[in-house]
Formats: sequence, structure tokens, C-alpha cells
Amino acid sequence: RLPIGMSAGDGGTWCRMSGNSEQLAETCNDTSERQRGSWMETVFNRPTIRQQVSCQKGKLREAWSPVRRFLVTLTECRAYEFLMGLVVCVTSGLIVYETDLRASGREDPIWRHVVSATLIALYTTDVGFRLFVYRQAFFHCNWNILDLAVVVSDVVLQAASWLLGDGSLPSFAVLRICRIFRLLRLVRLLLFFRELHLMLIGFLSAMRAMFWASCMLMMMLTLWSVVAVEVLHPINQRLANDGLYSDCVRCHRAYSSVMDSNLTFLQQVIAGDSWGQVSIPI
Repeated sequence: RLPIGMSAGDGGTWCRMSGNSEQLAETCNDTSERQRGSWMETVFNRPTIRQQVSCQKGKLREAWSPVRRFLVTLTECRAYEFLMGLVVCVTSGLIVYETDLRASGREDPIWRHVVSATLIALYTTDVGFRLFVYRQAFFHCNWNILDLAVVVSDVVLQAASWLLGDGSLPSFAVLRICRIFRLLRLVRLLLFFRELHLMLIGFLSAMRAMFWASCMLMMMLTLWSVVAVEVLHPINQRLANDGLYSDCVRCHRAYSSVMDSNLTFLQQVIAGDSWGQVSIPI
């Protein structure tokens, strides 16, 4: 029992000031459990940020038209995303076929034009759906901007090929290359396969480690290149004056500057190319 005028929240302080009897200890424990329970209910029953954003999205989408709600459900469906990924796979195969066809100089079959036009229509419809659904928010996503740019380049290329013919479009090679960027959308398919997703995460982690390792390697090579210019370049110049490098183009300037020394170390140490052409004479 607590003194008159003292609340349960002050029980812990009063217990510590009033001795160590069993009854006071039980009161302290009960008070702490009630305080801990109310704190846990406040924290764990509070909606997360993702739940709050989803709730706000749901309230905003209630004011949309039925067609817009149907299209946003369709475009955000995993089955739809997987289907568009398969379309991208077909596009990648068609790009390989078109590249080999133009390089060989063979006649372009009719079915290739039909498949290409069908794929362009699918991509245009997909971009149109997302433009209709997201409106200005469409341009807040880099993937959407990339898809829109590739679709516009595809439409321009296809229209020009119909009007002028494929043989008169040498300057549109850049637009053909732009379609390769659509293959980046295949990265989204990795989310459907756990093993591929883990491999992608590991690849990105390894790329970060390789980037910083390359930076450290260049720092070390630059440090030793300074030493090589001061120590090895005079010796290398005497060898060049003696005519030892008559059949080598850049051996006489292998250590003439820090950047030349870096290139020499990269060639000999990293790539292992002609490592003894300069090192053994020196």
C-alpha cells in the first residue's frame, strides 16, 4: 500500500526510499511491470512508416476513378511485372538477331517487323498506363524516365524506318543502341528469384569492395611511381642511350613521369604484359 497522496507512478521512488521489505519489493515490481507494459503497447501498437504511407495511399486512391484504380492495381501487380520482364527477354533476343542480321547483310524478314512493332506497342501501352495512373509522380522515378526515353527513341526509329527504309538510316545507330538500356529492366526480375537476388546483392557488395581496393591500389602505384621516376628513370635513360630499346616504342619513357610509371606498373604487375622487357635490363 502506498502513502496517501502518492500515485502508482511514484511507487518505484518511494520503494527505494523506504527499505527492502518483501511487500515493498512486490509493489515496486508491479509498478515497473505496469510502466513497461504501457511503454511496449505504445511502441509496438504504433503503425510503422510503411503502414502509414500505405494508409495514406489508400485514402488518396479512393478518390480516383474506377479505371485509374484498376490500372494502378494492374501495373503494381507482380504477375504484370513478371510478364513485362518476359517481354524484355524477347526484346533482348530480337536485338541480338537484328544486330547479326545487319552485320551479315541478309534480307530482313517480314516477321521481324511484325514482332518489333508488337513489342513497341506493348511498351508504349505500358508507359501510357503508368503516365495515366501516376501523372506528375511518373517523373519522380528514374526507371519511368528511362522507359519513356527508350520508347520515344523506338517510335522515332520505327517511324523513320517505315518512311525512309532501313538502308538509309546510318545515322540512327545511336537510337538502336539506346534500346539496350531497356535490358536494365531485367534487374527487376531478380526480385522474383531469391537465389538471383542474393547473387545481385553479393555482386554489388563485391563491386563496392573492388572500387575501394582499386583506389587503394592506385594510391600505392602512384607512391611507387614517384620513387620509380626518381630512381629508375636515370638508369632506364642510360639503357636507352646505349641502344638497348631499339625495337621497343615506349621503353625509353617507361618511367619518364608519374603517369608513365603508373601505366608501366599496370602493364607489367597487374596485367602481366611484357613484364621483363624493361625490368630485366634495369
